[in-house]
Amino acid sequence: MSRFFVWLSGADPDVLKHCERERRRFAAMGGTVLTTSVLAFLAATFTVHEFLYLPLGFALLAGVGWGVAIMNLDRWLLTSIRRQRTAIRTVGMALPRIALALVVGFVIAEPIVLHVFENEVHAQAVEDKQAAFADGTSRLNREYAQIPQLEARRDALLADLTTVDTGTALTTSKAYEDAVSTLDELESRAARSGVRGREDVARGLRHRAQVQRRRVQDLERRLLSREQRATEVRHGAQRAQLRNLSADLRKLKAERATARAKLKREYRHRVGLLDRVEALGKLTSEHPAMLLWRLMLLLFILCLDSLPAIAKVLMSLGELSLYERIQEGLEAADAAAVEKHSEAYVKASEISASLIVKEAEERKAYLETEQTSLLKKAARIMR
Repeated sequence: MSRFFVWLSGADPDVLKHCERERRRFAAMGGTVLTTSVLAFLAATFTVHEFLYLPLGFALLAGVGWGVAIMNLDRWLLTSIRRQRTAIRTVGMALPRIALALVVGFVIAEPIVLHVFENEVHAQAVEDKQAAFADGTSRLNREYAQIPQLEARRDALLADLTTVDTGTALTTSKAYEDAVSTLDELESRAARSGVRGREDVARGLRHRAQVQRRRVQDLERRLLSREQRATEVRHGAQRAQLRNLSADLRKLKAERATARAKLKREYRHRVGLLDRVEALGKLTSEHPAMLLWRLMLLLFILCLDSLPAIAKVLMSLGELSLYERIQEGLEAADAAAVEKHSEAYVKASEISASLIVKEAEERKAYLETEQTSLLKKAARIMR
C-alpha cells in the first residue's frame, strides 16, 4: 500500500532507495491525492445518478472514470512541479498548476455541496420551476389575449345567423303603420255604421276597407320581401366573415397549443443540475448561514485538492531536501553517463570509419596490383 501512495505522489522510487526517511512524506502526499480521487468518484457518481437520472451501475462506471482521471491529473501536477533556479521562477511555474488544482477542486466540491443541502435545494428548485411556469402561462395568455375576443365575435355571428327575426321591417315602417291604422279606422267606422242602421254607409266603408286591406297586404309582401333579401345579403357577408374568423381562431389556437406544450416540456420535467445550482445560489443569497456552510465546504475541498501542489511548491522554495539532493546527484550521474556514452559512441564511430577507409585503401592497392599482373600476362600471351 505504501508503494501505491508513493507512486501517487509522483516520487522516484530509485531516489527513495537512498533516502527511506522521505518515503513517509511522499506516502502522505499520495494519500491526499487518493482522498481527492475518492471525493471525485463520489461527486461524479452522485451527479450522474441523481441529476442525469442514469442507472446506478452506469453512474458507478462514470464515477470510477472521473476518479481515475482526477488521480492522474493530480499526480501529473505533483510530478511537473520542480525546483527552478530562482524562487520567482518556481512560483511562476507552479501558479498555473495550482490554479488548475483549484478549478478541479471546485468541480468536485459543487456536487457534494448540492448533496449536503439536497432537501432545501430541491424544494427551492421545484418552487422556482412552478413560478417560472406560472409566469410563462401568464405571458402566453397576454400574447394570445385576442382569442377570447375573436370567440365572442364568432358567437355573436352564430347567434345572428341562427336567430329568426322576421317582421322587423313591418314594425319599423311608417308607411305600413299608417296603412294598418287607416284599415283599422275604416273597419271600425264600418262596424259603427252597421250598428246605427246606416247600411249603405257601412257597405261603402267595408269596400274601402277591403281595398285598404289589399294595399296593406301588398305593402306587407313588399316589405317582407325586401327584408328577406337584405337578410340574405347580410347573412352571406356574416358567413364569409365567420369563415375568416374561424380560420384565424384555429391558427391562433394551434400556435397557443404548441407554445403551451413547449412551455410544459420546459418547466414540467424533472429538476436538473442547472435548476439545483440556481436554487442553491438563490438560497445562499437569502440565507447567510447556508452561505457560510457552503463556503466552508468549498474551501475545505479546495484546500484538500490543492494542498499537495501547494506543499510541493513550498518545499521547492526552501533549502534542498535530502530527496532533492539525491535526485540531482542521480540526474547528474545519469547525464554524465549519457555524455560518456555519447563520447564513446563518437570515438567508436571514428575508429570504425578509419578502419573502413584503411580497408578500402588496401582493397584498392590489391586491385591495382592484380590489374597490372593481368595486363602483363595478357601481353605475354599476345606475343
